[in-house]
Amino acid sequence: MQVFIDKENAISLAKSRKLGAAKYDNCMRLLKYHGDLIFHFPKDELRSSEDLMDWIKIFTDGIQGEKAQWGKPLFPPRPLKANLYKGMSIEQLSSMYLVDDEKAEMVYNRRVIQLSPLGKEIEVLSNLILTEDGQYTHTLEPQHMSGWQDLKEYQSPLSDIIIVDQYIFSDENVVEYNFNALLSQICSIAPGTKINIVLFTLPDIYIKETKDTVTPDFEKLKNGIEQTLKTKYDISASVTFVLSHELEEHDRTLFTNMKYYVSGDSYNYFDSQNKVMTKGRYLHIHSMASRTNYNIGIGFVHDMQNIIEKVEKLNNNDLIKGKKESNYLHFS
Repeated sequence: MQVFIDKENAISLAKSRKLGAAKYDNCMRLLKYHGDLIFHFPKDELRSSEDLMDWIKIFTDGIQGEKAQWGKPLFPPRPLKANLYKGMSIEQLSSMYLVDDEKAEMVYNRRVIQLSPLGKEIEVLSNLILTEDGQYTHTLEPQHMSGWQDLKEYQSPLSDIIIVDQYIFSDENVVEYNFNALLSQICSIAPGTKINIVLFTLPDIYIKETKDTVTPDFEKLKNGIEQTLKTKYDISASVTFVLSHELEEHDRTLFTNMKYYVSGDSYNYFDSQNKVMTKGRYLHIHSMASRTNYNIGIGFVHDMQNIIEKVEKLNNNDLIKGKKESNYLHFS
């Protein structure tokens, strides 16, 4: 994960150490062992701050990421814009930005990318650390979940969601309590924004119990989630369905910019009474802050792109439905 750092934010981090900020040590381990650091000021400017000099000596000893880069041009460009993520690469969309800019607070409040204004560096960094002992993966047990609201403390800024779930629409009676409720919870962190949602699923579903084949009403499903997000959070959702029978490897994965979730069963966890109905034993939450998790997450995006390209070669317009909008994936 790339971490772009302005000079004043680096000084703020250095002072956080002296102030004994909670979670400081975990945040420094994140940067030291998992971050590819890009500083927006020359290395010789370290001498301008005693706090910065003391901090950098301790911090940079044994950095295990790419060699730190110094004096790089400001990124994102300044002044910041509300839609600054437009045109970013997938790597930049899943990067962290410690930024000193008059518009930084506005971008931070929109929660579309992992960006810290001056003074909030520890808060934003620690959002990607999932446990008190500094781990980047955490597991929930679906049998003990009270609802999708249990994910609230594990959410991060996002511009996009990519989901793979072959059987998410196997029972239309629980779509509202799972597909809609899950996406509502994940998106709730970024009210008033636009979020692109791409769902990979089966074009039709064979139901073993009834020996029937069910074809979901994808237009109804698209309209349902778009209306739900607009009503609840004033989110303009752009929904696309990619229909394929080649989804097994990544089945039950939900990817966002900075975290992805892997379920042991389809995301149909709850019935209409909010009682657990799944037999799944785990819901793994992975932070993209970890170098390993990051590589797996970016690899997942590339695999989904390959599936889109295979589906497009079939020249069947019924296999990709919706607006075909994504900051991570490309449609012809």
